[in-house]
Amino acid sequence: TYICSGAGADFIRLYSNACYGIPPEQVIGSSLKREYIEKDGRSFVVSRPVVQVYNVGPLKPVMIDAHIGKRPIIAVGNSDGDIEMIKYCTDRKGPSLGILLHHDDEAREFKYDSGAEKALKIASERAWSVVSMKEDFEKVFAEQSAAK
Repeated sequence: TYICSGAGADFIRLYSNACYGIPPEQVIGSSLKREYIEKDGRSFVVSRPVVQVYNVGPLKPVMIDAHIGKRPIIAVGNSDGDIEMIKYCTDRKGPSLGILLHHDDEAREFKYDSGAEKALKIASERAWSVVSMKEDFEKVFAEQSAAK
């Protein structure tokens, strides 16, 4: 299991294991340019304030291939920035599963359809599973079950 996000990989790696049980080396995300330097007899890799990879859209399959070396069997996304990743998964030979998470529950989570319009349309055309937070989630956050 991997996290493939448009957010910064270094940031997600800080909490991916504690929050999701995903080790830091299984996080694929956006990144800054890195450079090897030597200073005072020691070597370092430092980040520079230049975007190396903005991991959205067509770059997601490229980064998945570079990081993992094979197509995923299951891909789950929630926005138009995940279309190519889900296509890359579901266009594989053999079984696959493409899932689009629809953030449509404004009472329990932020509702945002903006930025997922194309993905929702393609999901219906390609028979991807669309999971509605409003209709399909019994609970959205773990704290909800503790409050009951």
